[in-house]
Amino acid sequence: MTIRSVILVTTGTKINRKGTREYRISERYIEMLCRAGLEPLLTFTAEESLINLASGLLLTGGGDIDPTLFREPLLFDNLDLDPSRDELELCLAKRFIQQKKPVFGICRGMQIINVALGGTLWQDLPGQLHTYHDETKHPVSVLEGTKLYKLFGKSILVNSTHHQAVKKAADGMIVSAESDDGVIEAIEHQHLPIMGVQWHPEVKTEQMPDMLPLFLEFIKGAEK
Repeated sequence: MTIRSVILVTTGTKINRKGTREYRISERYIEMLCRAGLEPLLTFTAEESLINLASGLLLTGGGDIDPTLFREPLLFDNLDLDPSRDELELCLAKRFIQQKKPVFGICRGMQIINVALGGTLWQDLPGQLHTYHDETKHPVSVLEGTKLYKLFGKSILVNSTHHQAVKKAADGMIVSAESDDGVIEAIEHQHLPIMGVQWHPEVKTEQMPDMLPLFLEFIKGAEK
């Protein structure tokens, strides 16, 4: 019997009408991890026993990140903030990075990785760069020499929809893809098994390549 690598997976949260916190996640994350031969484990805490159990961490998409966490004042009133989720995911990201375990960030998750390592974000692309990323599909240019380039070549069609984005990549991280307007769409660590994409590779859309290779690349550093 083959023992599959356990991957901790973070979830979205929402306060319902009764004032109770609900945890939500798209089944597509789970399906993609299973396709890659992994064992997803949803986590709502940063308990050391869970971190030690898991071979890697998947940071999923969701709302906005509090600008104070990357040393900036709040500039806009349209941010969808969740302090509890910020705290949990930053803690998890830092612990996995300290242990040199694989970390894969999707959309918000990519931004969490960057902030955890000391990088910064654009709080609002329309307000700061006068550019809009609310189109579901658009091309990105992939930088030669990166893991992403080896997987997909110099250009791919992706499905990102977001208004926050990486502004300054953290020390140790390199930019691996950009959109036509210069917005960073993917990052990866120079030495550690850490990477993030701004789009949603778990969602298959027309003309977009199968993103399973991304998840297989993610687990290369995971111990069985």
